[in-house]
Amino acid sequence: MQQGTFVRLVAFARRSVVATWVAACVCFAGSAAWAQGANEEVDAEEAAEDEASDDMPMEELVVTGSRIARTAGELGKQVIVIDEEEIKAAGEPTLERLLRQLPQNQNPTTEQIGQRLNTGTNFTGASTVNLRGLGSESTLILVNDKRIGASGILGGVTDISSIPLNMVERVEIVLDGASAIYGSDAVGGVVNVITRRDYEEIDVNLNLEMPSDTAYSEFRAGVAGTAMMGDLRVSGSFNQSIESGLDAADRDEAIFQQSVFPGPQFDISGFLSNPAFYRLDGSNISVAAYNDLRAIDRGRAEPVFDAVLPEGWSSASSLSSIEIFEPPQWGSETQAGYSVIPEASKITIGGSVEVPMMESMSGSFDLRYESRTTTFEQGYITLSGLSLHPDNPFNPFGTRVSVSGQRRDIGNRPHTETDSSTLDWTASLNGDIGDRWSFSGSFGQTSSTLEAGRFNQLDRSAVFAGMNSDGVTPITRYLSGLTPEECAAMGGTVSFGRCRVLVDPPDPIDPWGDLSPYISKEPLMAESENGESRLEGFVSGDMMAMPGGMARALAGFSLNTVSLETVTEFPVGLIESSPVSDVAQFNTSAERTNSSIFFELAMPLVGEGNSTPGMEAVTVSVSGRNDNYDTPDITYTDADGVVTGAEGIASIGGETTMGLGVSYLASESFRIRLNRETSFVAPQLNQLLLETTEGISA
Repeated sequence: MQQGTFVRLVAFARRSVVATWVAACVCFAGSAAWAQGANEEVDAEEAAEDEASDDMPMEELVVTGSRIARTAGELGKQVIVIDEEEIKAAGEPTLERLLRQLPQNQNPTTEQIGQRLNTGTNFTGASTVNLRGLGSESTLILVNDKRIGASGILGGVTDISSIPLNMVERVEIVLDGASAIYGSDAVGGVVNVITRRDYEEIDVNLNLEMPSDTAYSEFRAGVAGTAMMGDLRVSGSFNQSIESGLDAADRDEAIFQQSVFPGPQFDISGFLSNPAFYRLDGSNISVAAYNDLRAIDRGRAEPVFDAVLPEGWSSASSLSSIEIFEPPQWGSETQAGYSVIPEASKITIGGSVEVPMMESMSGSFDLRYESRTTTFEQGYITLSGLSLHPDNPFNPFGTRVSVSGQRRDIGNRPHTETDSSTLDWTASLNGDIGDRWSFSGSFGQTSSTLEAGRFNQLDRSAVFAGMNSDGVTPITRYLSGLTPEECAAMGGTVSFGRCRVLVDPPDPIDPWGDLSPYISKEPLMAESENGESRLEGFVSGDMMAMPGGMARALAGFSLNTVSLETVTEFPVGLIESSPVSDVAQFNTSAERTNSSIFFELAMPLVGEGNSTPGMEAVTVSVSGRNDNYDTPDITYTDADGVVTGAEGIASIGGETTMGLGVSYLASESFRIRLNRETSFVAPQLNQLLLETTEGISA
């Protein structure tokens, strides 16, 4: 899709969506008014029930960080619970922005920037959580206590921006490592998003945000509701958001360092601290002309090391037109065309079904689907510090110079368009075993697909080679993967394990001339699919009476399989790149399964029955987990369709982690927590791919 068409469609969609949602609000408001009379009798009954329940003890809350703790006070870990009231008070429109307020969430991936394991380029405008700064891949994200899959070209991280905030009932956050309970990916901590399952009638949300500086807007709308069908409770929600995108030039200060960006005009600098040209008696002369001067005149000439070229400069322009003889001091105009925030459109559908199967057993099914379109503008065709050969026929300076600048005369600007989708579902079964024990089991899958296209990309390797060529002198090339005999047959010599050969020079390139042969005519594509399937079950219950109350125990197992398939025509992560004119696809698939068994014990040593002043409650918790990882199955497919397997991938095998926690409550205002855990970090699939980079390059 062409850029202009895409922008017009988004603008039209924004107007249409706003009108549609306003009309929907009117309809739902009418429905609510119609239902008010019918609900008065029900409300009276509920009020009576609430009054009767005032004398009943408060229901104990199971929190993240333990599957058997009944309150956060029992945990040795530090746990934060952000409930519905606090979510509203925060005033944030999205879950990712809410979690960025946490001081422990350090340098997370945002919709503005990427991170290494997501290839350094955030194609989908994803957002992650990075607790304690240990990396987004070390923070486990749960939804309703269940894992959800990874996303991105190379996977590895979970995108929390796919969960609309109005679907969230509360967020539970473990700020300590929790590997002994949840496994390797919980080294940094855990974020558990609890979604709403019971809406009061019809819940409608409309949100339009537009800064006073304009140039950017966000529109969000959502509708949700719950219906009872006999014993069956069904909840559903539909959310849509449209973000206009923000150009870096529309703000005086942006996340970019302005000095990084070449200016809208070209500038040059002398190579290796040598002058680019000279000034003599008010005239600009080339280095070649300077060398022809008499010694007395060379002594009077003033060297120019940096200069800004006038607008419309070409290789045929006269040096006399240059009037700025210092490094450029560009402002925000250098950033025009770069997305600070991408243009994005999202649709999210969520639903849950809960049904009692018998007196002591119930089942539930949860589903979430998101579709997203994202556009990142990448500015203009840009040359940044490329070397221009002194004998290049398009070099008017007669010496090697570094050239930087934006080719704003080229209308087709580089940008990336991405379509992605995520489907996540979980089926659960819960029940009681007698009066003291219960069981829980679940099975679920997550699939995240992505298709990204990079449009109007400059073949920088070819441009660099052409600018650095005089069209006559052979150039040196180093080739990998050749035997000494093969290297000698090409007329080369082996140097530091690589074959050094001389090849014909490329045609010289004019950096101010026609660059269209070096700009991709078709988009460079990348596709990926991240998958995860998970099976988990455990039993828990009261084990025996202790001085402070009933000791509780839990034992369970889990089976988790993650997979990744990636095909890309442009560089990803640390994988070796190829020129646009000779793209070798990177095509890989990987899969790994790990099984685990785990247990927990919670022992209340001091409680209501034996508390004393200065010691109101003491709870000791013990946890353990054993993880076993299968050897990953990794295959590569080359450009000819030949499939090969990865060799030398070490098997992690088994790993056991243990945890000990103590919670000591001296008074209502003074509590001491102690938490000691062992942990380990298992390499992710994408990290295993990076280990084999040398083999792919060869």
